[in-house]
Amino acid sequence: SLVNQFVEFLPKLIAYLILFLIIGSSIISLTSKGISRYDALKNHWDEIKYYIDGKTKIKACSNQSGNCYYVDADISNGVIERIYFSNGGYLNFDAEIESDGSAYDYDENGNGWDFELDLGSSLVEDAVYDWASDNGYTIY
Repeated sequence: SLVNQFVEFLPKLIAYLILFLIIGSSIISLTSKGISRYDALKNHWDEIKYYIDGKTKIKACSNQSGNCYYVDADISNGVIERIYFSNGGYLNFDAEIESDGSAYDYDENGNGWDFELDLGSSLVEDAVYDWASDNGYTIY
C-alpha cells in the first residue's frame, strides 16, 4: 500500500535531508567569512561608516553654551549633515563620525559642537550587516 511504501522510504528521505543540510552548511561556511560585530567595527570602521545613512537620535553638545541636547540627526555616508531641535530649528554640519561614535564640527555661526552617535543604534547595526553582506562576511 501507499502508506507502507512511504514508511519504507522515510529513513531514506531523512538521510537525504541530513546530507543536504551538511553539504549546504559546508558550502556556506566555505564562501563566507565569520566576524563578530565588535571586530567588524574595530577593524573595518573606515568601510562601515559609509553605510551609515538615515535619521537617528544623537547627543549634540554646544561648546559655546555647554548645553547638550538629544536631537534627531540626518546622517549620510557616516557624516552628520543636519541636527533638528525640538523648537523646529536646525543646524547644518559636515561632521565625520569617528570609530568611537564621536564627531566634531562648527555650525554656520562658527560655534563648535561635539556629537555622539550610539554605536548600538539600529542605524549602525544596519550598516554593519549591510557592509558584511556586501563583503562576504557573516556577523556572529
